[in-house]
Amino acid sequence: MDAGSMIENIEAVRRRLAALLQQRPEALSAWDGALKEAVDTLSETAEDLRAILEQVRISDPAPLKQKRSMTRHAEDALYRAMVELELPVQQRTRQLQALSRQLLAVQETERRYLARELHDEIGQGLTGLKLTLEMITPVPEHRPRLEQARSILNELLGQVRDLSLDLRPAMLDDLGLLPALLWLFNRYTTRTGIQVDFKHAGLEDRCATEVETSAYRIIQEALTNVARHAAVDAVSVCVLNERRVLSIRVEDQGIGFEPERAFTSGTSSGLAGMRERAALLGGELIIESAPDEGTRLVAILPLGDTASN
Repeated sequence: MDAGSMIENIEAVRRRLAALLQQRPEALSAWDGALKEAVDTLSETAEDLRAILEQVRISDPAPLKQKRSMTRHAEDALYRAMVELELPVQQRTRQLQALSRQLLAVQETERRYLARELHDEIGQGLTGLKLTLEMITPVPEHRPRLEQARSILNELLGQVRDLSLDLRPAMLDDLGLLPALLWLFNRYTTRTGIQVDFKHAGLEDRCATEVETSAYRIIQEALTNVARHAAVDAVSVCVLNERRVLSIRVEDQGIGFEPERAFTSGTSSGLAGMRERAALLGGELIIESAPDEGTRLVAILPLGDTASN
C-alpha cells in the first residue's frame, strides 16, 4: 500500500468517526472524549503524511540520481581494481609455485649428487682401505688394535651407505617407484620392527621423475612419522596408478593426533613439506586423524601429460 492510499484510508476512518460524533447517540456518550482524541490523532497523521509526500514531490531528484550514479561508478571502479589486483596475484602465485618446484628439483639434484659422491668416492675409498687392512698380517701384540680398526671401518662403511641411500636411493632413478618402495619398506621394517602391508596397482609403468620423487618422499615421511609417533607394530600403504592419477594412502591404528593443530602450530615441517609437494603437482594432501583413533594420510598426485613410459 502506497502513502496516498494510506492517507485516503485514514481520511475515511476520520470521516466515519466525525459522523459518529455528530450523531451523539446516548450509547456513545461515554466514548465522546476518546472519539474526539482519535479523530484529532488521525487528522495529525494525515497532515504529516501529506507534508512528507509534498517534500518528496518538490525535492530535486538530481542529487538522488547523482548518488546512484556515483555508487555505480564506485562499484565499477572497485570491480576493476579487484580484477587488476587479482591478475598480478595469480601471476605471482604461479611464479612462487614455479620457484618452489625449481627449489625442490635443485634439492633432489643435490641429494642425487651427494649420494653418488658418497657411494662412488668415499664409499670406494673406505672399501679400498678395508681391503688393505685385511691384507695385513699383524704381529700378535697389534692384532687387537687392527681388529678395532677394521670394526670402525666397517661401521663407517655402513653409515656412508645408509647416508647415501637416505639422500636418494639410486634405484628410484634407475628402476622406478615400485622397486624403490619395496626396498624402502624392507629397510624400514628392519630398522623399526614395524611391518608394512603394501598394496599397489599400475606401478609397473614409469611416471614422470617429479611424480615418482614426490610420491617416494611423501611415503617416506609418512612412515617416519608412524615410527616416531604412532606407537604401532604395523602400517598399511596403498599406491594406485589409475585414471591419470597416482593415489597414495598410508594408514595406521596408532595414537593419532590433531592435524589442524599440527599444521597451524608450525612445528611439523614434515607435514608441511608433504602438502607442498602434492600442491606443486596440482594435487592435494588429506590427513584424517584424531587422538586414539589412528591416522589416515591420502595424497592425490595428478599425472597430467608428464607421464612417460
